Amino acid sequence: MTSFVYCLSTFEALVLFQFLPAASLASSFQLACDNGTSLSLVYWEQKPYVYKDEGEFLINGALPEILRKIFNVCCKREANITGKRIEYPSSLKLTIQNHSHQAIIPLGRRVSRGESIYLRPFLGLIESPGMAVIAQKTIPGQELLAAIFDAWPILIFIVMAVSLSAIVMWILDYRSNPEEFPEFFPSGVFETFWWAAVTMTTVGYGDKVPRSVAGRLFGVVWINVGLVILAIFMGMITASLSSNSLEQISNLYGMPVAVMNGSAEQQLAILQNAEVHAKITYDELYKSVKDEETRVALVDLYSTTQHSVKYYEKYGLYVATVLDEPVIYGAVLPMGSETARNCFRSYTENHQLEIHEIIEKFIKTEKQPSESSSLGVEYFQENLFGYTVYSLLGFFIVILIVGLIWEYSLQAQKVHKLKKGSEKCSPKPEPSLPLKDDENQGNTNLPQRISSDGSVQTERLLAAQSAEILAMEDELKAFRKNWDKGLRDLQERHKKEQEQLFQLDNFGYDM
Repeated sequence: MTSFVYCLSTFEALVLFQFLPAASLASSFQLACDNGTSLSLVYWEQKPYVYKDEGEFLINGALPEILRKIFNVCCKREANITGKRIEYPSSLKLTIQNHSHQAIIPLGRRVSRGESIYLRPFLGLIESPGMAVIAQKTIPGQELLAAIFDAWPILIFIVMAVSLSAIVMWILDYRSNPEEFPEFFPSGVFETFWWAAVTMTTVGYGDKVPRSVAGRLFGVVWINVGLVILAIFMGMITASLSSNSLEQISNLYGMPVAVMNGSAEQQLAILQNAEVHAKITYDELYKSVKDEETRVALVDLYSTTQHSVKYYEKYGLYVATVLDEPVIYGAVLPMGSETARNCFRSYTENHQLEIHEIIEKFIKTEKQPSESSSLGVEYFQENLFGYTVYSLLGFFIVILIVGLIWEYSLQAQKVHKLKKGSEKCSPKPEPSLPLKDDENQGNTNLPQRISSDGSVQTERLLAAQSAEILAMEDELKAFRKNWDKGLRDLQERHKKEQEQLFQLDNFGYDM
């Protein structure tokens, strides 16, 4: 039944085409169809829709292939389609007006947006499923650093809140806890600042704790306030990262967008009140995204399959997402081509499968670049994250070298001091008796051996003495640390015993 309806509709279209009287104003397109002569098109290259390979006479692409198929049915014989190539139009309206008697391809219009373009009939042949949103590849670390820098107001607020909390805690607790929060204001506030920062982040080392009741109550309040402040900070970073993500984009309002001049993508960007930057070449289009003139570029989805190597890898771009905005690509026909257009339209409606097979033949199916498929080396290319990593690595190396030089100089100074001290303490050599001539001649090498053996023994002695002194210094440091701890424990115990004995409150005894 379906085949019968299809044959009937095609037959009716052919009958109408054959028996309708030719209009006196029939276009060259209509005459080429009626007489079976060569059909000349005006076109600009836009793969995969239309292009011309070097050394070939006929134009190639999905649209010319479909037109040849339709001409076999709607016209007297197969047409010889040739084309006149022009540059991509800076003004679509002027281009259509300057070629009023010729068909123009390829033109795209959003689905259900009219059957004419500048009062000339439009023949839609290929439906593209959507518009690709092209964006610049970004590094996750770079986005994180940018989000932290964007949250600088909350960072300043955090520092001010921690500083104020430190001052309040020092006022409440320094009298009852002078060991941990000294009475001297600068050193006391410095210690309470450390306590406030550790408490706000819920780390809680326990090295500094309030002792008074008021101090502990304020500590409870500060723990909850710190949690809220950190939640605000994390929320701002998350919001900044989400706003930079383009995978879930659905509206272009206020966004700088690069589009091809006169395209369906330009229509959508204008309707959504985007900041439109119209370009006349794909090189300008993608370069504007690379140079951050625009944030994204809107490109026909089928056209993106032709740009992966030439543009995406060159400018470091990827397909962020695809907008569900179908586009019809076809030809603008001259006035007086209504009969041929009706037959062409009937053919396309009943041969969708054949048209899809033609489209598939001209579309590249290679894997498109995506942001997640980037190599690790891209983290260290020319971007903020890479510069930060290199700076930290260089700083670490410099500090390491300085530390090694400093340690070497300290050890050299210690050895020099030990040698100098040993020389002062060493006894003076006794004068030796003169030897006879024969004895002097027989023992000419003896002083050299004594001197060399003595220097080796001296170095060994100094090294052993230096090791003993260093060991004693370590023991002294450990003894002082234990002694200070024991003294603090003893003072604390004495204070508690005296408070119990004399029944003093926390503020009644000053050690």
